[in-house]
Amino acid sequence: MGAFMGRGLEQNAEPLFFVRRNEWLLRRSGGSWDRPWDAVAALGEGQQRGELLRVLREEIAGRGFAAYQGRLAWAASRLGARSSKPWGWKDPRNAWTAALWSEVFPGARLLCVERNGIDASQSLIQREARSTAAWGAAASGTDAHPDLLLRSPRGNLPFLISGRSWSFEEAFALWEASVEAGRRAAEAHLGPSLFIRFEDLMATPAKVLTSIAGFAGLDPAPSVLDAIARDLSTDRAHAFLEDPGLRERYRTLAGSPWMRALGYGALDHPGLRETPG
Repeated sequence: MGAFMGRGLEQNAEPLFFVRRNEWLLRRSGGSWDRPWDAVAALGEGQQRGELLRVLREEIAGRGFAAYQGRLAWAASRLGARSSKPWGWKDPRNAWTAALWSEVFPGARLLCVERNGIDASQSLIQREARSTAAWGAAASGTDAHPDLLLRSPRGNLPFLISGRSWSFEEAFALWEASVEAGRRAAEAHLGPSLFIRFEDLMATPAKVLTSIAGFAGLDPAPSVLDAIARDLSTDRAHAFLEDPGLRERYRTLAGSPWMRALGYGALDHPGLRETPG
């Protein structure tokens, strides 16, 4: 829709520059992407927070930012040129680190996408299986010093691999924690924020895309919005309903606090009205 979302994207269309810095923030604070709550206290206050902010500002001002901007744009920015093109990045870790980035980029707009916990957990498990197959668990690099993330702006992301995501229960717990963190991040954010539901995007793409464009200060042509809407895999909304095993998971977890709070606790579907067993 006209926003620059970075160069050097990894498999989930997330720029390596910000993914690595977000993971560095979590690890420096005693956590990681799959155990982010361990980092909450250090990210929130005290001397370490100030040190983390200092490093982030240095990273944005340094040569490494060319990995995100592109070399020509980075060189132009060093000469004082300012891009008029809106820009941003996508990374679920932002739910935990947005308060820091909010200070680095005051007034930034925070777009939060929420999805039902069954599909979100299953997606994480499937991604974990693909990552493990591609890189091998032995190459996870989970014990590497966190500063290596800052010095390695390119390449694969083996640190994504986590045994926690082999378990549906663990993946669901991570979803719950991330939803809560995203809500808190929006409350503390120093700029505007917008929440959208993944399922609403799939059901009424033109309406939701128009809302996102307005929030982000974008003005895409109607033909662009139509093309994006046609390209969406709308069958991914509540995809778990097609899987008997996941429907059973839903029956067990529908009453969880965040499933209820987000409106996923009482879905009406023929498959959910069947008698289990």
